[in-house]
Amino acid sequence: MEKSIKQQQSLGSKILHVIGMLFRVKWVQLLLIAAILLIVIYNINNAVLSRGNVRNLLRGTIVPGIMIVAVGPLLAGGGIDLAAAAQATLGSIVFANLLLFFPGLPWGIVAIIALLVGAVFGIINAFLINKLNFAAFIATIATATIYQGATQGWTGMYEVMVINESLMSLGRLTILNDWVPFLFVVMLVIVAIYVYIMANTQFGRSIYMAGGNQAATRLAGLEPKRIRTILYINSGVMSVFAGLAWVTLNRMGHPTAIMTNMPNFVALTAVIIGGVSFNGGSGTLAAGFFGLVVVRLFDNGLMIIGAPSYINIAAQGLILIVALIIDHINTVRQRRAIAANAMSYSKAK
Repeated sequence: MEKSIKQQQSLGSKILHVIGMLFRVKWVQLLLIAAILLIVIYNINNAVLSRGNVRNLLRGTIVPGIMIVAVGPLLAGGGIDLAAAAQATLGSIVFANLLLFFPGLPWGIVAIIALLVGAVFGIINAFLINKLNFAAFIATIATATIYQGATQGWTGMYEVMVINESLMSLGRLTILNDWVPFLFVVMLVIVAIYVYIMANTQFGRSIYMAGGNQAATRLAGLEPKRIRTILYINSGVMSVFAGLAWVTLNRMGHPTAIMTNMPNFVALTAVIIGGVSFNGGSGTLAAGFFGLVVVRLFDNGLMIIGAPSYINIAAQGLILIVALIIDHINTVRQRRAIAANAMSYSKAK
């Protein structure tokens, strides 16, 4: 009997230990926050779980979700791309105009051409930052301004309507009894692939090394600038891919809509909330995705309760500031821990 009680106590302590370990995992913490947020919003207005609202919530997650795999790896690798939304906008206009002027071309071929334009955007940013040693902030703000001006000059501030039935049917396609947009599933698959690459491949580990310790990266035979060049090209390509998704969902290219919605800043906020340090070298895209879930739920909750749009915009900026403060606190703690370990090691010698 006493042995049985001890075994039960041992099993209970093991379960508690496992639960404690789980709650220290970032994405689990964010999932819990999302669940609490959902419960609070549901108690205010149960329409949050209506089919129409869930579908719209998931639909609004597609573009910033794709943006996560553009800006997240780059941030982890010690870079930043503030031109992502402008690249998405200009890429989407290239895509829409090619469909308009060459209606006989399959939209898949047109999409590949647009993605190659995105690769050029990434090469330009990488050249300015890695070769000419421009600050990433300045270089990408400058290119964003150029792309934005080029887009507005090209379009004359008019939208470019897309008439391609197969592409538009893809944008309208839903699954699970009209609850889930198909493109949301596509976004999930893309994020899952990047999560695997970042967590389980040598290139993924080299990204964290390049962001965390450039000297150690070089000692390992890797070149941080080359890694970041690849990441800037990836950012350009996936930003444009996000723009193509926007066109598919909205049946047009628009000169300002993507920039106005700021999906790149939503994605940046999400990955920082998810633990990707603004200084690079840490965090996971999985947690970044759950960070996006929290941000989108918060945004949707404000809309559900009827908050004015200006409060919604201000709240997004506030969330980013809070995320940056948390990142700063975590960075200071890490530096203190490293300094303490170094001091302990030197005393031991």
